[in-house]
Amino acid sequence: MSHIVVGILGTAIIAIYAVSSRRLVATDSQWYRSLVKPAWQPPRVVIGLIWPYNFAMLTTATWVVASHLSNTQHLVWLMSLTLSVLASLAWAWLFFNPLIEAHANPELHTSEKSCQPRPDDYEEKVLIGIGT
Repeated sequence: MSHIVVGILGTAIIAIYAVSSRRLVATDSQWYRSLVKPAWQPPRVVIGLIWPYNFAMLTTATWVVASHLSNTQHLVWLMSLTLSVLASLAWAWLFFNPLIEAHANPELHTSEKSCQPRPDDYEEKVLIGIGT
């Protein structure tokens, strides 16, 4: 496989990851802000800086792999990257989906004892950027 093709495919996977995670993560909602977070969690500004850096380093690693390794290693890299991205997006969906579902289907949450957030606890900014 051409190193250009590997680089472009890897970059596309990372772009899909960045766009999809931005759409799946709702860190600006009241529900998320109300969660008790550990003392060691970095400030929002740090997280806002780390995620773009993460995507940039993944892209850099993809192009290094593309230019220095064999075809077999190219395939291993692309499959590993894809599985890692899918796992990360699945986690984001599993964590934030109850929030999104509560907003989309308010009739599902009629009890005050519901484990999921109530629509009135939810802000309109469901789909926001990471670290914003």
